[in-house]
Amino acid sequence: MQEAIRIKQLSKSYGNLLAVDHLDLTVKPGTVYGLLGANGAGKSTVIKCMLGTRQPDSGTVSILGFDPRKDRRKLFQSIGVQFQENGYQPEIKVRELCEETACLYESAADWKTLCAQFGIDDKANASVKNLSGGEKQRLFLVLALIPDPQLVFLDELTTGLDVKARRSVWKILCGLKGKGLTIFLTSHFMEQSFGALCAISICAGGLMGLPLVVSEYRERKILKRFQVTPISPAKLLAVEFTIYILYCVISMVTLMIAGMLLGNIKTPSSWPGFLSSWLLTMISTLSIGMMVGGIAGNTKTASVIACILYFPTLIFSGTTLPFEIMPDPIQKIVSTFPLTQGIQLMKATFLGLPIQTFGPIITMGITTIICMGIAIRFFKWE
Repeated sequence: MQEAIRIKQLSKSYGNLLAVDHLDLTVKPGTVYGLLGANGAGKSTVIKCMLGTRQPDSGTVSILGFDPRKDRRKLFQSIGVQFQENGYQPEIKVRELCEETACLYESAADWKTLCAQFGIDDKANASVKNLSGGEKQRLFLVLALIPDPQLVFLDELTTGLDVKARRSVWKILCGLKGKGLTIFLTSHFMEQSFGALCAISICAGGLMGLPLVVSEYRERKILKRFQVTPISPAKLLAVEFTIYILYCVISMVTLMIAGMLLGNIKTPSSWPGFLSSWLLTMISTLSIGMMVGGIAGNTKTASVIACILYFPTLIFSGTTLPFEIMPDPIQKIVSTFPLTQGIQLMKATFLGLPIQTFGPIITMGITTIICMGIAIRFFKWE
């Protein structure tokens, strides 16, 4: 079998709404393939057409060499599916649901082993309605893997999972991939990454722009002239701080408008929550830059310190490299970064996920107080 999935010119409309437009797609066996896009972009429609539960308007689909409409019974035994929305009876117990699912397949995997792998073995006698969002998501993954499939479809896999659970799930799936499992997943990647995109401008302004501007003023004797006006370090730094806040605001608004118009990004699930987390992330990051600018003797020193702070933060905080794919030792280190915690907080509030702990808020608040205090207390005029 050369391709696990092969799609040619797939199109599907709902009335006047064109959900999928002449899609061509090929997935090789034993690979992980991600279909990314905003909510409502047609990802779930693509999966339903691939499974034969939706009749496409045009195009052809081949899954594991089968036609999903004509060979559905044969195909059913070789694939697993985890949909974004599931209509299971709320009163049914986890054990009952797993046993009923296993009865449908000729060579079902041991559901108890799968539940233990995904950390829900202690919920076997719990009703589905009593599971948390993350536990339900892991249960649906178990159900998708009970067929012992060659190919598994995962729709919005990470929704409802906290960072630790997401990392654990990916580790298990990567292990299954190593055994030949083909994984086809969809994700509203743009919504998940919007906080990280906002953080790039915050990082650039806070860790590079602000400290270099203040240190340049010092080197050019501009600060010395301000000293005789007189003006306090707090007022002078507050002015520069405000300028970069405006820069970050303009950047975020521009990004939001562009994302909504060009990327079909929806508005945050909680505007107050997202804006609060964004504001806290911005203030804590700018305060670090303000501290560097306040104490660096010259532009060269400020530049070196800024680079040491900027590039590791930009790369490892989750702005450019997804936090979840980093090795565990690196994750433990970078999870202490205020910007990393800010990105996780913005992601949760944007997607409407529950905030598991107030740790990020406390960390960023303490960072802001300490850095601002150092910047003002040890400020150098020249």
